[in-house]
Amino acid sequence: MGTTRRAVLRTVVALAMAGAITMPLWSCGHTLGESIQLRTGVMGTTATGGSPASFVNRRGWQVDLTEAYVVIGPIYFYEAAPQAHWLDGVVGLRQAHAHLVVSRGTVLGEVLQQHVIDLLSGAVHDTGTWSGVAGQCQSAEVQLLPPGEHELGPTSHAIELVRGHTIWLSGVAAKDGVTIPFEGGLTLPDEGKLRLIEDIAGTMDLQDASESPGAAVVLIYVDEWLGNVNFDTLPEPAGEGPRVLAEGSQAYTAWQSGVRSRFSYGTIWKE
Repeated sequence: MGTTRRAVLRTVVALAMAGAITMPLWSCGHTLGESIQLRTGVMGTTATGGSPASFVNRRGWQVDLTEAYVVIGPIYFYEAAPQAHWLDGVVGLRQAHAHLVVSRGTVLGEVLQQHVIDLLSGAVHDTGTWSGVAGQCQSAEVQLLPPGEHELGPTSHAIELVRGHTIWLSGVAAKDGVTIPFEGGLTLPDEGKLRLIEDIAGTMDLQDASESPGAAVVLIYVDEWLGNVNFDTLPEPAGEGPRVLAEGSQAYTAWQSGVRSRFSYGTIWKE
């Protein structure tokens, strides 16, 4: 899948550079379809733009995170708008439904490495500058693969921070006088397209790095990941220490569903 996308992108860039594609003028003096150098990044936040380190989820739990790391990449930025899904309007189901097979149009940009992101840093993590195509990006795809599936980007945090998983979280959840320390890792099953988050919404004009200080940034809404988690469903620890986000619990299933939802992500051009 990645090879096909890379071939398409390189073909478009080559044709644009050769003058085989004629397009109307684009923003910042560029021509639509022209080759550009595209800065990219990833940032942790909430759906309302708040701090991902502290929020209240939909189940009424006050969540305070001390660690939130994710291995992300490859990433693809598409010309086409995200596709509507028939379950999007069904409460409680849109988070977990399987995606339809659709065409997403031209690949305008891509990140071809994995990066270990500290989602609590409050800053955009640089995921590199890549060959791209001038145009308006309307959707994106991120791949959440186990560490080591692709080359690790040079600006990544240490890979050991995810403890062998794709995502690692730790923190404290509190509700009705009950306080629950927790920690755990998540690796999405290697089944079908479960490790691909497709049709992420967000419109931005992609600009050349030499003309703009901005970057095409994928936003991860950490509060949406944990939006439906009931932390009191986590098993009691064997001794002292945090409860583990263990498979089979409502908390783990809801967390995985939140991670899989395209509504837990967005894109923005950020300077």
